[in-house]
Amino acid sequence: MPTSARRRCTLTTTVAPLTHDELKAAEAAFRAIPLDPKWSRNAQQIYLRILAVTNGRDIVTDMEIPTLAVGG
Repeated sequence: MPTSARRRCTLTTTVAPLTHDELKAAEAAFRAIPLDPKWSRNAQQIYLRILAVTNGRDIVTDMEIPTLAVGG
């Protein structure tokens, strides 16, 4: 069968949205804010994984997005 006639097979995955504490953990990790022991185990794992990549630096400060005017 010629290459052009082959069907492409693609994999798709569905990712569940983050919970409230997972979002808080992710934001805290990007802002170098300490881990909150009240977060769920998954939230703490997200925090630690992000912290491992960012090396504990606050990487958000340099990338602040200015407030956008709404309806103006």
